[in-house]
Amino acid sequence: MLGNIRNFSKTIWAKIIMGFIIIAFATWGMGGMFSGGNNNNIAKINKTNISIDDFLNYLRDINVSEDIIRKNLDKNVVEQILSQLISQKILEIEMEENNIILSDIALYEKLKDDDRFFDSDNNFSRTEYEKYMLLSNTNAVEFEQAFKAKEKVKLLFEYVSGGTTSPYFLTNNVYKNQTKEIDIEYINMENVYNDKEQIKDEDIKNYLKKNPELFKQKIIDYKYIKITPFNLTGSPEYNQEFFDKIDDIENKISEGLSFNDLSKKLNLTINSKKEFNIQDNEVNNPKFYYDIFNDNDLNSPKLLEKDDFFVFYVIEKIGNKNPDLKLKKVKDSIKFLINQEYRIEYNRKLINKISNNNFNKDEFNKIVNNDNSKILKKKIISKNDNSVFDTNSLEILYTLDKDNYAILTSTDKKIYLTYVKDVKVKDLIKNTDDFQSFNQTSVIELQSSFYDTYDKFLSNKYKITINQKALEKVKNLF
Repeated sequence: MLGNIRNFSKTIWAKIIMGFIIIAFATWGMGGMFSGGNNNNIAKINKTNISIDDFLNYLRDINVSEDIIRKNLDKNVVEQILSQLISQKILEIEMEENNIILSDIALYEKLKDDDRFFDSDNNFSRTEYEKYMLLSNTNAVEFEQAFKAKEKVKLLFEYVSGGTTSPYFLTNNVYKNQTKEIDIEYINMENVYNDKEQIKDEDIKNYLKKNPELFKQKIIDYKYIKITPFNLTGSPEYNQEFFDKIDDIENKISEGLSFNDLSKKLNLTINSKKEFNIQDNEVNNPKFYYDIFNDNDLNSPKLLEKDDFFVFYVIEKIGNKNPDLKLKKVKDSIKFLINQEYRIEYNRKLINKISNNNFNKDEFNKIVNNDNSKILKKKIISKNDNSVFDTNSLEILYTLDKDNYAILTSTDKKIYLTYVKDVKVKDLIKNTDDFQSFNQTSVIELQSSFYDTYDKFLSNKYKITINQKALEKVKNLF
């Protein structure tokens, strides 16, 4: 029902109280539709109706502009916002049923504890509070209503998971899992790949045969005339005569005069390009070449205006050709793709071996041809030790036992084949700062399971139905 509740504990309430309640339904639209009923009701939660007016008021409350909704109608933005409103209503019902209230006095005490409103002495300041209102473009009534709603949600979740404690063995397990020392050996796969990547010209030709369309390059035949004040009027000045003649050229183009006929009238030098490919000599190509090359209109004369001249041109042919393998950059780009394919396939086979337990230390040593100088060594002391591996790789590494293997990524995006040589764990000492910290982490993990259970409970407790006709009526307002 409230599909994201299970994730709240992972952020230690951050997602609960960040903005007003925004919780997406995991079972959105699965409760069936109204078969009639009041067309002014857009949704129903058990016996509680949500009217169209309720929905429109909610839109105003969350300050979503009509323009944003209009632009995202095809992305189900109305349905998503309705889902948020339904989530809010369910939580309100739950809070009412459990008699969860927040008095004005309690609200004021919580506001006083909010460091956003502290002065330089870390005391609540009415002045800072008012400043915040101004900067947030809101008023105290609206802010306090939203603040109260968020605090009530906190109270609800504290009620659900209230009194949660973690026994020592669970806290100790969390500590062990996050702080165990792992001795590893690892190989930079770049060295392995390079040993096997002797790509020959024949390999390149074969790759082109297998992927003929991948490297096809656009070519065009075109003619153009570069027009300046001097070659059009005999004067270097951008005078009225020049612009009158430019206007005349544009008029002739609009009247359908061909490039050749108009060129004869201009009596200017015509430049021709055959099988022109912009990639062949990009550095030497004037900027206007790119504009012409990106034009796909055949036999349509155009006039380009550049900084200090005009270009009159027509494209006569558009085709494609195979890349010129004599060019180093072409060969290098093909080699790169061949290498990437090789690496992906090599890694795939290696991962399959590891997954099927067909990989051992002998295989590990064979990969580097028994060259121990290529084997790097490292002691990882905690999950926060990102001196070599990135965060995701560390997560994987801390799930592995001794004599296990994995392909991991370093913080600088290198690929390593990793061998877990040894794993050392130690117990957590009670009544220390570490104990308090890891105990809190353990409590949060337990709370997460409570939220998951609560989520399932709400799924069974509340039946959500959507009035599709009313929903479409709302959409038509935008």
